[in-house]
Amino acid sequence: MNILLNHIIPIKIYKDKVEHSKSELYKLLSGIETNKKVFIPSWTNINYWYPKEMLEELSKYWGYLKNA
Repeated sequence: MNILLNHIIPIKIYKDKVEHSKSELYKLLSGIETNKKVFIPSWTNINYWYPKEMLEELSKYWGYLKNA
């Protein structure tokens, strides 16, 4: 177990108090699913850190965020 995770994870997890409606969440998910733009960061060894299948999905999500 990596004891640094106890410090890193709380920083990376967004804890907003605002509740979103189901329609807002469905709109967001629909936007991500229909998005055609992809973005892959130029991080060193990104293929090492993310399996191919996961990187494909993340690139769609990141592409959506960069073009929203």
